[in-house]
Amino acid sequence: MPPCQRLRHSSLTVDRQAALYQIDVESILAFAPNGLTSPDNAIEGMVLILPGAVLPAPSTDHIWP
Repeated sequence: MPPCQRLRHSSLTVDRQAALYQIDVESILAFAPNGLTSPDNAIEGMVLILPGAVLPAPSTDHIWP
């Protein structure tokens, strides 16, 4: 099994999440435990497994007091 990341589906679309984690949408849909046949079936709060996902670099645009 390739490296995976697990995340709770946010308001980002599956397409945006795939781009953010450098994987293709088809790999998210093809991973049977996700239970998706279409990106339109994902609902906010759903936990998705992203096979082969690469974590994005930490953001540097936050300004802390």
